[in-house]
Formats: sequence, C-alpha cells, structure tokens
Amino acid sequence: MNTNMIIGGELGIDSFLVSHTHFDHPYYNNSSDGYVFTSFGYIVRGSVEIITLNRNVRLGAGTLFLVPQGLKYCSAWTGAPDVEFFSVHTTMKKFMISGEKYQFQTIPEFSNEKTEMLFREIFSLYERGEPADKIRGLGLYCLFFADVLPHLEPVRAAAINPALADALDYIERNYRANFSMNELADHCMISVSHLFHLFSKNLGRTPVAYRNECRIKRAAALLRDTKKMVEEIAGETGFNSAIYFREVFRSVTGMTPIEYRTVSAGELTSDIML
Repeated sequence: MNTNMIIGGELGIDSFLVSHTHFDHPYYNNSSDGYVFTSFGYIVRGSVEIITLNRNVRLGAGTLFLVPQGLKYCSAWTGAPDVEFFSVHTTMKKFMISGEKYQFQTIPEFSNEKTEMLFREIFSLYERGEPADKIRGLGLYCLFFADVLPHLEPVRAAAINPALADALDYIERNYRANFSMNELADHCMISVSHLFHLFSKNLGRTPVAYRNECRIKRAAALLRDTKKMVEEIAGETGFNSAIYFREVFRSVTGMTPIEYRTVSAGELTSDIML
C-alpha cells in the first residue's frame, strides 16, 4: 500500500459569522480602536464612506470590499432611501495560508450579482441553523476565498515621513487642545506650508480636518456609551461651540449627534457593523 501525504498550512479560522444588514437611516460606525474581524462586505443598496488614516473612499452598490482585522477606521453609511449589505466575518490566527497581510481594498473582479447571490446563499444556510447547512455555508465561503485570494493586494511597507508621524502623534495625543497650525508646525520643526503639503499628499486632508476627525471619533463614543449632554461632549472633545460641533459632526458622519445617539441605541437588524 502506498500513501501519499501532503502537509500544508492551516486556514486557521477561529470564528465565522455571516450577517445581512438593512436600515433606512444614515449610520456612523466607529472602529478607530481596531476592527476585530477580517470581513468581506457586499453592498446591495446604498453607499458607504470608509475613513482610514491615509485615505477616504466612497463605495456604492454592487461593490465587494475587504476590511482586514485590526484596521482602524470609521464608516458612514447612507441610502437613497435605504442601505442593504451582506458581510462575512472571520477571525484567524493567520489571515492567509501564506501568512500575507492584506489591506483595505475593493475587489472589482467579484463586484457582481454572482457574489451577491453567493452571500445570500451562505447567509440562508447559516440562518437555517442545522449543522450540515452551516458546513455547506462554510464550504461555499472557502471556495469563494480561494477564488478571491489571487486578486487581493497585500500590504506594502511604506516609510512614513518622520515629520508627518510626529504631527499625527501630537494631534492624537492633544486633539482636545486648540493649538494653532503654527504651533503644530513648530513642534514638527517644519513650515506650515510643508505641514499642509504632507497631510494633503499622504492623507488627502488638512491637519485641521484630521484633528476634527479625532474629536468626532471620541464624541461618537461618548454619545454611544454615556448620557452626557451634547454641549458637554462638545466641550470635552475640544469644541468651543456646540453649534460648530454639530456642524462638524454632521459633515463627518452624515447625521446630527442626536440622530447618531438614537441610531446607536439599537435600531439595526445586525449586531455586526462594517
């Protein structure tokens, strides 16, 4: 008897969840502490703006995208009139068999109705709840994963400008303070014009906008997790005016602070948001 044995790497899936989300109001999700899953999302209706450290991107209906585990980001969902999307979430010891790490990205080759139907089928199998159906659903995902894998773009190590890194660190530690851009530039030992150039080139935003985003991330957490008044939260996050705070909050999230607090109270059909 001859036995041929091939020993390969482990897929290493620690958890596997599928969600179907639908809502008819704007929604802002704050994952600035780091996303806990690796997720593929498929947008059926509506759109989302994903805000990460170095880019803002808007995705529309019919888009398949990847959110890697550990990504620090915020997302603002809007619909005309509603939003619907499917997502498959995993946690893995190693995201890829090869050990590669992958960045946030869209996958145009799979942004089509075939992927939508596949995600619907996987969700339907898991919704039934039978062990055999769950195994079939996981099997369909693994086949999908194998097909998508060659199309994913790995993270490319890129050296960040030391002055920009210093500016980001300073803003994240002192976002509540109303320091001027001249003070920030002096701290980084560069000119104000060069400071704005670095932010525009690398992040696509101004230092002021980045500080406001840091403030809004904290404000969103306070709105969600406390019963503090909007005026109190505005002051705690560095805004001298509650009116200006409301304007900035709406420009970043697409909704007012009160709307965000109401939505965060639990009106969604899914506990897992992208």
